Amino acid sequence: LVAATQGRGIWILDDLAPLRQAGDELASEPARLFQPPAALRVRADENRDTPWPPSTPLGQNPPSGAILDYWLGGAASGPVTLTVRDDAGRVVRRFSSADTTEALPATRYFETDWLGPDGQRVAAGTPYGGRPLSARAGMHRFVWDLRYPRPKALGYGYSIAAVWREGEPLDPEGPLVLPGRYTATLHANGKDYAQPLTVKLDPRAHVDAEALRAQLALALAVDSTLDRAVSTHREVEAALKAGGTSLAGDRADSLRALADGGEPSLRSVAGVLTELAGRVQGADAAPASGLRDVLEAYRKELDGLAARWERLRPATSR
Repeated sequence: LVAATQGRGIWILDDLAPLRQAGDELASEPARLFQPPAALRVRADENRDTPWPPSTPLGQNPPSGAILDYWLGGAASGPVTLTVRDDAGRVVRRFSSADTTEALPATRYFETDWLGPDGQRVAAGTPYGGRPLSARAGMHRFVWDLRYPRPKALGYGYSIAAVWREGEPLDPEGPLVLPGRYTATLHANGKDYAQPLTVKLDPRAHVDAEALRAQLALALAVDSTLDRAVSTHREVEAALKAGGTSLAGDRADSLRALADGGEPSLRSVAGVLTELAGRVQGADAAPASGLRDVLEAYRKELDGLAARWERLRPATSR
């Protein structure tokens, strides 16, 4: 659908499916999740071409990921949730209009304007890396990036490929889901509305399904280990803060060394695992055996650090 004024503007709606699905009965329905189009699993370039100058009139590509349109006949009486399950019924991702999150600790080497509106919301701590799920009346669009939840990290980073007003995702991200069949379920006002969702492999990617399954398994294992390292680091920091000056000098020094000292420390292990997460997900390919070896080595190192924490942990925090 193309609409234009007399020389003042032009708008192009490239997906009419929600309008075709709507019908006259939509206005009387309490809620509806529209059948989404197939989503293309595309891995973003690690480097991006120099963009056209802002003065050049250009349109925007559709958002990357699964485009989920839904309708609420009135403001929801409670949180609205959107749950994505795989073909086996396992929850892959869950979103809620009530979700909140803290701003992610990231070193930004460019001005905030480069992030664009959605990127600024990320920097401010908005969930998911964009517009949150809405519980207001009306028509809404939510874009799922086809990724599992982002792992915890002690620090996040931007690549050197930021594009003005288009932003750049924070690393590490959650791993991409596998191509296949999924189910998206909208929950609003006590009722569920489900639709099938198909995720297709980028046709330019020549990789077999087994390689992608191996990559996902390793990526999830890395993220789980990283989550554990960060959670333990936060526990140690909380103990130091709670203990204050009452902690004996030797114990306080030992806790600081455990958290942020040289190698090995919880910070050094988390740093390696953060980098490893990016390397595992860097391309659509089976992971190299060396990546598994690195995970196993640092998992053992984390086990030793966790054992030290159990010995040093104050009795009140056990």
